[in-house]
Amino acid sequence: MAKPIKTSDVFVPGRNPQYTYNPRSDRELEERLRLYLDDGGAILTLVGPTKTGKTVLLREVIETPVWIEAQGIDSAETFWALVGNELGLYVDSGTSSDSNDSLEGGGGVNAGVFNVGGKVTTSTGQSLGKSAVRVTSVESRKALQDSGRVLVVDDFHFIARDVQQQIVQAVKPLVYNDTRVVFAAISHRVLDVPQAVDDMAGRTEPLRIELWKIDELLVIARRGFEKLRVVDYENRLARTLAENSFGSPHLMQRLCREFVRDVNEISEAVQPARDLHEPADWDEFFRKQVDGRAGQWFARLLSGPKKGGNTRTTYDIVDGRKVDGYGLILLAVAATLPELVITRQKLNSAIDVLVGEGAKPADHQVTRFLKHMTRIAGRSLEEDVLPEELLDEEDADGTYIYAGVEPVLEYVEDGPNSVLSIADPFIAYYIRWGAGLHIEALTEQSETPDPPSR
Repeated sequence: MAKPIKTSDVFVPGRNPQYTYNPRSDRELEERLRLYLDDGGAILTLVGPTKTGKTVLLREVIETPVWIEAQGIDSAETFWALVGNELGLYVDSGTSSDSNDSLEGGGGVNAGVFNVGGKVTTSTGQSLGKSAVRVTSVESRKALQDSGRVLVVDDFHFIARDVQQQIVQAVKPLVYNDTRVVFAAISHRVLDVPQAVDDMAGRTEPLRIELWKIDELLVIARRGFEKLRVVDYENRLARTLAENSFGSPHLMQRLCREFVRDVNEISEAVQPARDLHEPADWDEFFRKQVDGRAGQWFARLLSGPKKGGNTRTTYDIVDGRKVDGYGLILLAVAATLPELVITRQKLNSAIDVLVGEGAKPADHQVTRFLKHMTRIAGRSLEEDVLPEELLDEEDADGTYIYAGVEPVLEYVEDGPNSVLSIADPFIAYYIRWGAGLHIEALTEQSETPDPPSR
């Protein structure tokens, strides 16, 4: 007798969905990806907000890709070593050969190629009693082209710009010689590939993944509920979950799993079918699902840059709270949710509503706050936040950021087209459901009287 299907196998945040995959057929994403695989001749850049299904789409369509995770790649040599490893390339240092179908090393290290005087072979995981050394660069590129497999680099934006340039330069001739290459990145980095090398304009093909609509998220719930034999009449409960997923299938998977398993105490498919019931308190349910790392980011953005000697100006909110400029912007973002791409005009309007007739920051001050928050989001949580003056200097000289980081937000200054993008649905979720205590704590600090002077 077959074992019942577990709830955790049906709703799978962060994993490849077996039962709840939605190809979003009306967007023709799979078809467009397959057309690229047929045509070739360019690097495909698959871009979209984080946690919106880019990886799932690629794994669903591409068979046996050479899959490279970009995080941690600090040089072109490291990249090609990873490619070689995926292809099973090793140097058999105990053998030499003059065979034409062997790749010969001449000894020493040259041009990023590890040459150890041996014959490059493929391996199925058995060492055959020989010592094996991983190879890179020329050997890896030739083996990739000979394999006929698609090279996929996930999270390409994690790689520093100078290393991106070296990688793009190296894969260019492979693409011209019929190798398919896909770089996946967040939306804001759509120009990384065409800008990496001067003559790449027109040699890249973008495929954009958009945030999911409510009806697309509902497909996940319907298919999963059907597999578990649980009933949600007229999708009423699923719609509430979808409306709080901020366009992210990852978040929808997580909310569905916790709703079925924790609220309804159903850990596997049931027989007979059972009706689902809503939680006693929806707000409490959603608050329990906030992501801890998103909370760290929120606290970091709320605190802003390291403070100098001057006390920050605070602003009185109409509900009685008191916040500085960074808190004011985050409250304005909360007021515009579930929108994740917020025009400057809409942000300014939200600020006006928050402060009412009270004082508010000037436009140039709001711009400075937004640029500081963007710079803060461009560094990892493990790095120190810089003082305001250094962030201003970075912005003035155009210092490149985002290498190794998926920014949770980004402000792009473009006159009337200026926008603030909330790039991570998890930070949007946190702003909606987990930010209250942070704001209240900040308000309490700002209301604490200064100690008497001595």
